[in-house]
Amino acid sequence: RDRCSKPPETVPLQTQAMSRSFEKQPTTPTSPFTSLAAREAQPAAVKRAGTKTDLGEVLEVFKTGFANSLDSLSEDIIREIRTEVIDAANAFRREAANATLANDRPVTTQLNRLEEAMKKTEQRILSLPPPPDLGIVQKDIRDVEMSCLTACRNLGDRLENFTRENNQMLDRLH
Repeated sequence: RDRCSKPPETVPLQTQAMSRSFEKQPTTPTSPFTSLAAREAQPAAVKRAGTKTDLGEVLEVFKTGFANSLDSLSEDIIREIRTEVIDAANAFRREAANATLANDRPVTTQLNRLEEAMKKTEQRILSLPPPPDLGIVQKDIRDVEMSCLTACRNLGDRLENFTRENNQMLDRLH
């Protein structure tokens, strides 16, 4: 806000040109028809308006008013931009949420179906009767295996004895 208190050499050229145009134009009425009473009724500032000091003051007032107007205008613009950005972001969020929900619905439906199928399968498994006790059958199978092994061993021993006897007989015959 100290923009208005800059020294004259830093005032833009356009502003300096405006101040020169103010200096050239008289600000008090100089009409020959203006009565002396009307001139005396004017405020003191208007009576002094032609002086260079008054022009500087008027220019300062204009600068201050212009700076204030620019400040309020920039604040309004920033406020509007923020509102637009917030509205756009909210709209984007809503659209993204709707799109996500639309894409999630089929997946959610499939997951619900799978969950139902799993529950049904679990109920079927739990409703099955307990498996029979196979310990007795396993014991019988082991007993049969042992008797088969014993029979095979005995057969092998008998075959070996038979082969040995045959070899001995052949040796005697020769």
